Order: sequence, then C-alpha cells, then structure tokens
Amino acid sequence: MAEVYTVGISAFAAAANKTAVTIAAGTTRRARLLKIVFGQVSAPASTDASAEWQLRRWTADGTGTAVTPAQNDPLGPAAILTSKVNYSAEPTYATGALAFIGINQRATYTWSPIQETEKILTDLTSGHGIGLQAISVPSSSTWDITVWFEE
Repeated sequence: MAEVYTVGISAFAAAANKTAVTIAAGTTRRARLLKIVFGQVSAPASTDASAEWQLRRWTADGTGTAVTPAQNDPLGPAAILTSKVNYSAEPTYATGALAFIGINQRATYTWSPIQETEKILTDLTSGHGIGLQAISVPSSSTWDITVWFEE
C-alpha cells in the first residue's frame, strides 16, 4: 500500500520565476502527486490581479530549504523522497510544463487528478524531480501552499 505525505510552505514570498516547493525523485521510489492547494494570504493588490503558476519537471536541483515530508499516517514509515521549499537558486527545468495554473488573487485553488492516469509522477533518476514555480504573481504577494503525494 502506498504511503501518503504532505509538504508545504506558509507565507511564501512569491516572485516571477521563483520555485515554491519541489519533490525530488529517488532511484527506488516514485512520487505521485495527489493534490496541491494554494492561495494568496497577503492583502490583495488594489486592482484585481491574477497569478500564473506552472508544475514542471526539473533535471538538476537548485538551492532551497530542505523540509521533511509529514506522514499522513502517524504509524506509517518516514518518507524516502525528499523535498525543498523557498528556492534561492532555481532548479534547472526541462522545457515546457506539466500544468499551467492561473489563479485570481482572491481565490484558493486546488489541483487534484480525477483519474489514476492523470497523476503526475517523478521518474526514477536521482537529481530529478517536480517543482511548483510561480511564473507571474501580484507584487508583494505571499502564498500558503500544501502538496500531497504518495510514494
């Protein structure tokens, strides 16, 4: 049975082309994304604005803050895969995106695959992974983001 974990960041100071959260691939386990919930928590801009996010594959990790994925089952095993948040040096992303997500600044958004075949998976290559990157966001916006994945 697959184990489910969560990873996230609170009050992420979003900026153009800045990665909020990643899950690194392993050589023995793959991550399957189950759900992503995110929304702006700072005061909205004076004019209605939107944000664009992309879910992307990376082929070389950057510099971020390591976080330990939380176990959904307190009696389950610790996660094998690793995660980082709040990147100061971006990962090297593959061309294109797995998902393009536009959000109004006043909305909370949930991405969740409807069918098993829609789940986005990591590969089995060390040094690869999946990241959620802000492409364009309202200035001075902060976001809360939580990602659920199974391995």
